[in-house]
Amino acid sequence: MRALVLLVLLPVAVLAAEPPRYDFELAALAGQTVGGDVDPLTDSVSTSVSDDGAYAVILNMREGLKKAALLQYELFVGQLENQVQLTGDVDEEYNLRARYLHFGGTYEFSDADFRPYIAASIGMTNLKAEGNSDHNDWSLSFGAGLKWYPTRWLGLRLDARGFGTLYDANTAIICGEGCVAGIHGDLWWQSMVSGGLSIRF
Repeated sequence: MRALVLLVLLPVAVLAAEPPRYDFELAALAGQTVGGDVDPLTDSVSTSVSDDGAYAVILNMREGLKKAALLQYELFVGQLENQVQLTGDVDEEYNLRARYLHFGGTYEFSDADFRPYIAASIGMTNLKAEGNSDHNDWSLSFGAGLKWYPTRWLGLRLDARGFGTLYDANTAIICGEGCVAGIHGDLWWQSMVSGGLSIRF
């Protein structure tokens, strides 16, 4: 009888000793946009770009059934903002916002409380200058960061990543009576540095 009780209680004790397994992580981040050049498309106008706020929500999902979730799928939704000042024949300021919808993955270098990681993703960029039409194009992203979980389910996350969006050369993004500012080249770079809270469930 005693042996039967031990056989029943042993698996329960083992399961109770193991830390809970979390298959998902959800992070809400806020920070700063870095870069995102806008060039004049005419000699009569000059442009200057200042960095503004950046915001993102990131959902990570454990890959497979491995105990140490070092590799995770990632869904990234974010908005990066700049202010574009035009001077010359046109003297106006425009809010420029880029929205990113990306799918990719992260790789964590540890399963301890402090978890440095790298990330890569691909998706779409929706770019729009205030009062102008928007542009939807393919983009890619690379990043790195650190997760810290002082508790089992609530933690802090620091994240830095760069986005490269594919555009046709001389894509116009600010137009009035004529198009005066846009993007030179085929690849437009923008970055964000952010931090926030993360929960596991």
